[in-house]
Amino acid sequence: MLKIDKKVWLYLLLYIIILVVSALVLKGKVDSLVKIGLSQGIALVVLVLLFSSRKLVIGLGPNFKVSNFKYIVPLFIILLMYALIRTDFLNYQENSFLFICYVLFIIFIQTLTEEMVFRGLVLNNYLKKGLNVHQAVIYSSVIFGLFHFVAIFGKTPVESIVNQVLMAIMCGIFLGAIFVLTRNIYLAGLIHLLINIPSYFNSNSKVEKNTDVNLDLYSDPSFLEMVLSTSMIVLIYSPFLIVGLFLLSKARKAFENNPL
Repeated sequence: MLKIDKKVWLYLLLYIIILVVSALVLKGKVDSLVKIGLSQGIALVVLVLLFSSRKLVIGLGPNFKVSNFKYIVPLFIILLMYALIRTDFLNYQENSFLFICYVLFIIFIQTLTEEMVFRGLVLNNYLKKGLNVHQAVIYSSVIFGLFHFVAIFGKTPVESIVNQVLMAIMCGIFLGAIFVLTRNIYLAGLIHLLINIPSYFNSNSKVEKNTDVNLDLYSDPSFLEMVLSTSMIVLIYSPFLIVGLFLLSKARKAFENNPL
């Protein structure tokens, strides 16, 4: 599963180093949104400069053509509704149009960078190695999930990190199938943005901030609470896994008709 080019591992390591160093340097100096935007922005610029001189990433160049509309358009509409329904815009502390656009821009920088690394680079490398689409998508999704263990450098509880890893693997299969279907890194980044919107806005809403005083009650959850929490995550995100597995069959046919 981990047999990918050494240079790809080096780029993954570089990506992690940029994020960790940026987080440490910016710690306490800027708010979390600015920190995410700056660290991901630096990583994006560095990786684009490295990738631009090498044919490592499929879909890195400007691409305004979207293939397989019959799958992508309905999914985009459904995900847009999902983002709007699950996002607590009305309770957001700084509910101005410009601020919402600013947050969306930061989310897109992060999702585009992640798509470039884990779909455009890792998934592409597996396909070039001769793995079939199912293997390439699943392996790259597992690596995408394991990547979220970098949160352990912060104050994120272990049970929360485990949930993030599971979410990332399930959503990674969904995003990987979309990427193979469309060969469009920007579209994958946009769809990834729609998936991430609720967690960004809701984690900073007034409702969340007003309940911070009660968080100590759950600072040391029991094993049963952890199992229930993880089960709920799997249940909520299972539609992404199911749809992703369905799209994988379509992606396999698309790849066979139009290989790298």
